[in-house]
Amino acid sequence: MKSLAQPMAAIALLIAATPAGAITTAGFDHARPLAPQQAEAGAALTAGADAWFIGAHGRIGLLPELDAGLRAGLVLLDDQSGFEVEGGARFRFLRTEDTGGAVDLAFATFGAVLKSDAAFLGSVDPQLLVSRHFDIGDGRAVYVAGGFGLAVTFLDQDGRDSDSELGLLGAVGAGVDIIKGLGVALEARLRDGDARYGVGVTLHF
Repeated sequence: MKSLAQPMAAIALLIAATPAGAITTAGFDHARPLAPQQAEAGAALTAGADAWFIGAHGRIGLLPELDAGLRAGLVLLDDQSGFEVEGGARFRFLRTEDTGGAVDLAFATFGAVLKSDAAFLGSVDPQLLVSRHFDIGDGRAVYVAGGFGLAVTFLDQDGRDSDSELGLLGAVGAGVDIIKGLGVALEARLRDGDARYGVGVTLHF
């Protein structure tokens, strides 16, 4: 049986690495973290009934089962504009071989801040990720993934009114490497009743 020391230390680092949950962005997250010193970067577009997000994302492997990521971009909320920054980390606690060749399982936590013309929002989204990956040859893969967790949101309207909410979030997504090192992903996300649909392109290096 594996020692609990490494998983517990990784979870502590995971929580400490979070700065504040995607408020308007899609995560394109699965349960397989990057290997140490591996990195990826890309761009994404997310749309919903009341918000659009266009931005960039990056991720780097820290430990054998732990990586960290950052996303940032412009947000359009109804007739307002703003900027969102999100960071967090992902720790895989069960590999495919640990589940009889079925799936990978990971715990992730993401925090975000969003500043628009009239309000400041912060969020924390701890969640469980599950994914299945399929090798399609030539160094390429296909994955399907899902996530479920909590959505904690803090709102401050120009210092006049403040509020906080606790809700649920869920997401389903899929991705494919078009060529070796270049992937495309789709995701549908429901966060505290708000639906988001996103497409992302990622370069692995």
